[in-house]
Amino acid sequence: MPTELPLPLSTPNRNLVRLTIVRGITWTGFLLAIIIGVELLGFELKVPAVVGVVIAMGTLNIATWWRLGRPRAVNHTEYLLHLLADIAGLTLLFYFTGGATNPFITYYLVPVTIAAATLPWTHLDYRRLRHGRLQLFDVQLLCCSANEPYP
Repeated sequence: MPTELPLPLSTPNRNLVRLTIVRGITWTGFLLAIIIGVELLGFELKVPAVVGVVIAMGTLNIATWWRLGRPRAVNHTEYLLHLLADIAGLTLLFYFTGGATNPFITYYLVPVTIAAATLPWTHLDYRRLRHGRLQLFDVQLLCCSANEPYP
């Protein structure tokens, strides 16, 4: 009879550790790109809103590291919620930084690809993935309308 893997070796736990590392690197890169864009290149952004999104995602990352230090196992649902939080953070960031005209918009595919590669089929609901795709177009419609300049 197979026994359950110890906590550090469980797949969702390892995946969440990797996701947290990737999230930290990515959002640090986004912050550097924002600073360079605003300070050196003169981009006009809603800086408090954009920095607020980056701080919120940094706080989520710190909370995730704290949570990973607890002895409770990570399940697939919790891992999925972290991926959805990443998609929500990206949606807000792209909304405030030009929508579909943002050069980093292709990063939207990373959480969806990670979900497809790491989550069991029971957690992959194509309606959720389709909804993430629809959010991308909503951001494009909200931010890049021909009648209004993007924020």
